[in-house]
Amino acid sequence: MKTSLKPGKDFVGIGAFALIFNSQKKVLLTKAKMSDKKGKDYVNIWSMPGGTLEFGETCQECLVREIKEELGIKISNIKLLNYNDYIKGDKHWIALNFSASTSENPKNLEIENNQEIAWFNLDELPDNISPYTKRCLELRKL
Repeated sequence: MKTSLKPGKDFVGIGAFALIFNSQKKVLLTKAKMSDKKGKDYVNIWSMPGGTLEFGETCQECLVREIKEELGIKISNIKLLNYNDYIKGDKHWIALNFSASTSENPKNLEIENNQEIAWFNLDELPDNISPYTKRCLELRKL
């Protein structure tokens, strides 16, 4: 049964996101358009792809599904990096952040949410990266 309750607003939302690497060790990031889930903080910001956990699925199942829906690719070598809370105003999200790899070429299948998708060398990252994505990149080095 569908309800009008919204995750992150009417109850704590949970999402799964990933730093996805290709064989050249480049990381795949998405540049978000404004969304009511993340708010104005994430307009024109590069961040990890992913999305909202659905009832009855595991966090890894969520991540695999979201990446397939958003980018049309399969991921493997999935490893948990960390989690973070996003609490601002009337929004509360918990994000589980992973690293993963792919050998496939992504496509922007959610143009309503993503302005762009791009591969980046780790030493040539854009300045406008989300703080959560920066933290995951740092953790991956440890």
